[in-house]
Amino acid sequence: MPLTVKHGRRGSAKLLGVLGIPLTLLLLFSAPALATAATREPGPFLVELVYEVDTRPLEGRPLPSEFSDTDPLGYVVQKLGETVPATLYPALGKPLSNESRPVLWIARRFRNRLSQGGGDSRTLHSSKEPKFALRSDDSGSIAPFIPVEVVVDKDGTVKAKSRDREVALKPGESVLIALAQKEYEREAFADAIIAVNAERNPDAPVDRKRFMEELLFVIPGDGPVTLYARLSAIHHGEVTLGDFDVLHEWREARRFIREGPYELAEEALENVLAALPDHGEALRLYERVSELVSQGVEAASIRGVVVFPDGQPTQELKDLWQRFHAGFVVISDPADPQGGGIVSAPVEDGKFTVFVPAGEYQLMVAVPGFEPVEQTIKAVGTKEVRIALSSTQ
Repeated sequence: MPLTVKHGRRGSAKLLGVLGIPLTLLLLFSAPALATAATREPGPFLVELVYEVDTRPLEGRPLPSEFSDTDPLGYVVQKLGETVPATLYPALGKPLSNESRPVLWIARRFRNRLSQGGGDSRTLHSSKEPKFALRSDDSGSIAPFIPVEVVVDKDGTVKAKSRDREVALKPGESVLIALAQKEYEREAFADAIIAVNAERNPDAPVDRKRFMEELLFVIPGDGPVTLYARLSAIHHGEVTLGDFDVLHEWREARRFIREGPYELAEEALENVLAALPDHGEALRLYERVSELVSQGVEAASIRGVVVFPDGQPTQELKDLWQRFHAGFVVISDPADPQGGGIVSAPVEDGKFTVFVPAGEYQLMVAVPGFEPVEQTIKAVGTKEVRIALSSTQ
C-alpha cells in the first residue's frame, strides 16, 4: 500500500520510475494534535525537510544544499544579508490560502535518486503552532519512513526530533536528522511495485517479466533489494512571505514574451529576478524584452494556411508525417539570411502560428513531400498568409 502526502488534507501522489520501472515512493505527512502556542510568537521561520531515497547507502554522502534551484519548483528563498530576514517566494502555480501569520513555514523536498534525471519534488506548507510533525501509521509502505518533529522553543530555538535523536537547527546549516533502510526479497519488491502501479495506472499494467529484467539491470544479482532513506533539515532562519508566486510569474513572462504585450513580460521578469537574481534565462529574456519596450516595438503574430496541390497529400505522405513530422516554418531576419532562424513552429493540420516582434521577416515553410517555399512578409498585428505548395515529384 503506497504512502500519500498529507498535511491536514490529502496531497497529490507522484509516480516515479527507474529506467521505465514504475515506482511510487510516497510519504505520509500528517499533523497530530499540535501543542498550545507559546505566549510569545516566534519567527516565522522556514525549515526545509529533505527526504531522499536510493538503492545505495546515503550515509556519508554530501547533504542537500540550502541554495535554491535556478528554476522555481516549489519555493524560492532569497537572502539579502545576515541581519535581514530572507524573503520566501512561493512557486506553487496557485496562491497560498490567506492565513494568519504562521509560526513555521515547512518546505518539504522529496529527492528521488532512483529516477533518471528526475528533479526534486518540492512543496510548501504553513503551521500556525510552534510544532510540526511527520509520522506514518502505514507499515506496508514501500520506502522506509522517518518520523520527525520540528519544534520552536519560546526563545526561538528551532529543534528537530526523530525517534531518540534531537538536533538544534542553526540558520543556514544542513543537518542530518536520521537514516533508515528497508529490505525486500526481490519477488516481494516486484509484487509491491506492480501492486502500486495497478492502483495508480489501472489502464497500463506492468509486464512482470520485463519488470524483473529491468530490475536486474538496475540492481544486479538475485539477492534482496534494499531501499535507503535519509532525512535532513535546513533552517533558513526568519522569513517574510513575498507578494507574488514565482512559478506563476515565470509562466506569465514566457507567455507575454511570445504573445505580448512586452511591458507585461518585462514586469513579470522583474518579479522573477527579484527572487532569482542569477537566473540566466530570465536575465537573457529581460535584456531582450527591455530593448523591445524601449524601442516601442509591439508583438505580432503570423498565422499561416498551407494550400496543397489537387489530390494531395496522399495517404503515403500522411503516414510519413505521422512517423516523422508534418512540416515546420522558420522565421528569419531578411538582412541576415544565414544567421539562423529567429523562431520556428510546427505545421499541424496544414496550419501554423508564429509570434514575433512586429517587423519584416523572411518566412520559409518546409513540408515533407513538397518543395520548400520562401517569401518576405511584414508582420504587424495579426498577419494571415496562404502558402501554396508544389510537389517534389
